Amino acid sequence: MKKIWKLTLSSVIGSVIIVGTVWAQPNLQLFINGQGQAPESLKLKVENGVTMVSLRSIIENLKGDILFDENKNSINVVLPDSTNLLNQVQSLERDLQPITAEGALQTWIRGIQDRSGALQYAVFSPDLRAKTKKKFDENFWVTGGSSPHMGKVENIVTKNINDTTVQFTFDYPLVEKSGTIGVGKAVITVQKMKKEYKDGWFITNIKMKDPEDTGIMIGAEKL
Repeated sequence: MKKIWKLTLSSVIGSVIIVGTVWAQPNLQLFINGQGQAPESLKLKVENGVTMVSLRSIIENLKGDILFDENKNSINVVLPDSTNLLNQVQSLERDLQPITAEGALQTWIRGIQDRSGALQYAVFSPDLRAKTKKKFDENFWVTGGSSPHMGKVENIVTKNINDTTVQFTFDYPLVEKSGTIGVGKAVITVQKMKKEYKDGWFITNIKMKDPEDTGIMIGAEKL
């Protein structure tokens, strides 16, 4: 008796078989969320006008697993629970939402010092997020560099632009193992706005004397 295979998907994967011959086979590429995948590892090929990819390879690239149940004669594809991870991130961002302009600034500074793109992004305005998310993704949410890094920030000058906008200007030491090797300068604009029915303060603009003085800096313009 011929076996019948049943494929059970625990999450939406996207197109595994793509019909059509628009792309030439030698240059065929597959992208997942904008990230190119290696055709060799995915066994990507075209046969009779149908583009095919190895299911096991694509699932493993997504950090998932394939489980074979011989008793049920089925394959279960298990992908990471992206919904729960998204809820977790959103919960952390709500907890980090600054209730003061200075709180937004200090969170951003900590994100720079800790090389945490996620911490910086958490206090970005919606517009600044839209401009920078792709860059954070490309750098795996790690910013800065090994040396130098932003040292302790002191003597912050505060300027109230209006009731909902505050501008902070400060110098910061550029520090490496041997000590301070220079001084950087930044001007950060923070605005009060409503997010998810709650008022908060978010960074709308970042200007720096040298946006690359601490390595990878995302979202900053030259002062």
